[in-house]
Amino acid sequence: MDLIIDTSSENLQVILNTTAGIKASENKNTKHLKHLLPEIEKLLIEQNVKLDNIDNLCVALGPGSFTGVRIGVSTVKAFSCVYPQKRLIGINVLQLLANTVIKQLKVSYSFAIIIKSTATKYYFAQSSSTGVLQIQKLLTLEELENYILQNKMPLFSYGVDENFSTKIIATKLVLTPKDYVDYVESKKLKKEFLTQNGLKPIYLALSQAEEELLKKAKNNV
Repeated sequence: MDLIIDTSSENLQVILNTTAGIKASENKNTKHLKHLLPEIEKLLIEQNVKLDNIDNLCVALGPGSFTGVRIGVSTVKAFSCVYPQKRLIGINVLQLLANTVIKQLKVSYSFAIIIKSTATKYYFAQSSSTGVLQIQKLLTLEELENYILQNKMPLFSYGVDENFSTKIIATKLVLTPKDYVDYVESKKLKKEFLTQNGLKPIYLALSQAEEELLKKAKNNV
């Protein structure tokens, strides 16, 4: 039995995968710290399941919202302190999206994926036709446009405004609870479980505080 949590975007996702099927709760609210535990509790009560019954605690590691990712990871780490026997699975959201593109669209070519970071920056990944991520980094809009135009590569987006660019077009992706479950099942099949220390956020960028410290350091040189 799996409990899957994704707090990396404004759509709070809590998914329960049991022998009876997949049940999910979605809350479109950026206040994940306030809503995450109540959503988990509500879903467990509705399905008559206790946290004791969960075998695998699964959480999105990012990239995505710095605060959101920390909330999800910290919650799963707290659960694992109380239930140390439970297995931990980390979800790379870019990898999840690549898997979803291949599964839903049956692509047989390399492609790119973006997730919105800020109004002018995007988390970017280039994937092979088999879902292997060859590049993962943060790009400005100009860098993204240049890369896509130079490489003539199909682009897919998640959580990005449709009119984000006048130069390139992205096919919008929607993640379903089944997409999360399929990703987790692939991790379980490969026995790719993590320790508490291995459960680390995937940021691909500096936090605002880190950027400010870096700017100050450069100015003092």
